[in-house]
Amino acid sequence: MCCRPDPSLATPGYPVAFSAFVPQPPKQNDVLQDLLCGQLGEMFTGNVLYQIIFWFLKWETGIDALLHHIGFFLAGVLILNLAVYPKLASSAMCMEVSSIFLSTHLMFRQIDGKLCALLSDVAAAFFALTFLTIRILWFGYCVVDFIYHAWMEPEIPQNVGVTKSVIAAAVFGLGWILQLYWSQLVVSKAAKAAKAMLGLT
Repeated sequence: MCCRPDPSLATPGYPVAFSAFVPQPPKQNDVLQDLLCGQLGEMFTGNVLYQIIFWFLKWETGIDALLHHIGFFLAGVLILNLAVYPKLASSAMCMEVSSIFLSTHLMFRQIDGKLCALLSDVAAAFFALTFLTIRILWFGYCVVDFIYHAWMEPEIPQNVGVTKSVIAAAVFGLGWILQLYWSQLVVSKAAKAAKAMLGLT
């Protein structure tokens, strides 16, 4: 397992879930979902580690990209270490859905032919759409929701503590701000591509 749950919260037949607050024993289905979230989180964190290595190999450039990789690597390690806040963690992993379309766009852009050009443009459009809906709206909502409840909730899990919870909020919050910064470029490129397709340029 990727986590070390608090033994005091465990009950026979019910391993402790990732949920920060466990007023009653979690259902087995909830535990399974949390374990799957943890496994995906391990892959996500490992993938970000590879991206950090790629940056130092100069396969990728830009300080903002390096900050993104380091930040979300720390976020992944933090969540897996704390074994809490699955909604926040899974919302960050959801952002990688847009990366599929970005990779598809970049791949077909390097291949000659009208069909490849069309596929590249379509993938770019889906990338812009998923970037804004998932990375900006959904992830942003989850970050704000987490910060709000962490601020309003009178009790922080004892095995986590206030300091680590604040660090989690700060790391994910800064990650969202970076997405907002990138969204300007995404929207600008999407607008130019749309104008070109409509013959307005």
